[in-house]
Amino acid sequence: MEHIYRFLLIVFLTSTGANPLLAQWIQANSPGGGYVEYLATSGTTIIAGCSNGAFYSSNGGGTWSTGLGTEGIDVRAIVPVETDLLAGTSLFRNFVSTDNGSTWTKTNTGFTGTSVWCYAVKDSEVLANR
Repeated sequence: MEHIYRFLLIVFLTSTGANPLLAQWIQANSPGGGYVEYLATSGTTIIAGCSNGAFYSSNGGGTWSTGLGTEGIDVRAIVPVETDLLAGTSLFRNFVSTDNGSTWTKTNTGFTGTSVWCYAVKDSEVLANR
C-alpha cells in the first residue's frame, strides 16, 4: 500500500511541478458532517462522495451543498463520464448526475445485489470494482 501512496505523491508532484518543501495546504470545510470516501471534479465543481450522501462545492470547498437524491446514502465512488457523473454506493444502487452533482437519479447499471467500490473510465468504457 505504501508504494501506491508514494506513486500518487510522485504523480501529484510531477503533474503540478510543486516542490514538497514549499507546498501549502488550506483547510476546507467538511461536507455534511460525514466522512469523505471519494472526491471528484467536474469543471470548477468539487464533488464529494460521503458516508451520508453526495455533496458539491463551487468555491473550492468553502461551502458544500447536498446532492439531491443521495441524502443519507453511503456514496463510495464518483467518476465523470462525458458530461455526466456516475456514483456508486454501498446500497446496491448507482446514481447519475447531469448537473455537476446538484441532483442525482437512480440508474440501472446491470449490477444486482452488489456494492460499487470504485470506477475507472477508459475511452468509452466504464469499469467498476464491486
